[in-house]
Amino acid sequence: MGEPLDNYRSVLGALKALAISSRAFGLSLKNVTVSTVGVPGKIRQLAMDCPAANLALSLHAPMQDLRSTIVPSAGGNHLDALLNEVDEYGGLTGNKVMMEYILIEGVNASAEVAHALGALLARRRALVMLNLIPYNPTASGDGNGYRAPTDAACKVFRNIVAEYRRCCDAPGSTCIADAQAGAPLLCTIRWSTVPGQAQMAACGQLALESAKPAMPPKMHDIEDVPLLSVSRTAAKQMPLPPFLDRLLWLLASIAGAGKEKP
Repeated sequence: MGEPLDNYRSVLGALKALAISSRAFGLSLKNVTVSTVGVPGKIRQLAMDCPAANLALSLHAPMQDLRSTIVPSAGGNHLDALLNEVDEYGGLTGNKVMMEYILIEGVNASAEVAHALGALLARRRALVMLNLIPYNPTASGDGNGYRAPTDAACKVFRNIVAEYRRCCDAPGSTCIADAQAGAPLLCTIRWSTVPGQAQMAACGQLALESAKPAMPPKMHDIEDVPLLSVSRTAAKQMPLPPFLDRLLWLLASIAGAGKEKP
């Protein structure tokens, strides 16, 4: 699906379309989350253009080098600058920010990394919560040697992070987290069910399977998934999902209504 903030204008348009109450879905943007690996300047822009929408940052590591290994596409976005922008987002919107973190055994799930992560998040001026996601098997990830930690190891990681207390050490700080100073970090584990994994429908598994994959088995980015190659002719013959067909109809109706004379 790609990085949302690299397609900023379209994402912003979609957010506004979802929130139109009279003719479209009428969703509250408080129930909509934009998930991103982080694009310089765009998180701040999102806070100004659409402050009601929530933000989730695909963090996956507390150190720049390790994060660049897991998410190469984020290598050009230095972690310190990115998290400073997240703090700005929190100050501008008042929203809690979700930090998404895939736990991969032998990569980013050690006690040492957990301590580094806890220390990093405790210093945030925005109010953050950590969502730990044990790695769910995929053909690409398995080919890269990825595997999930044991349930016990996931709980140990969570408990280490949760031991850290929020602090706002900036002089005269009026950050959101001030009210939560001294409170333990909010940290949850998103367990996937066995049936969900079997159907390739668990978090991170939303990929199509093929006997002849269009991409090499080696995963280049934890945020990427292998997709089937589809010919242009076949793509034209594929019917749109009902919800997408309805959305396009509604947007066309809105655009048409806007052109009507009073």
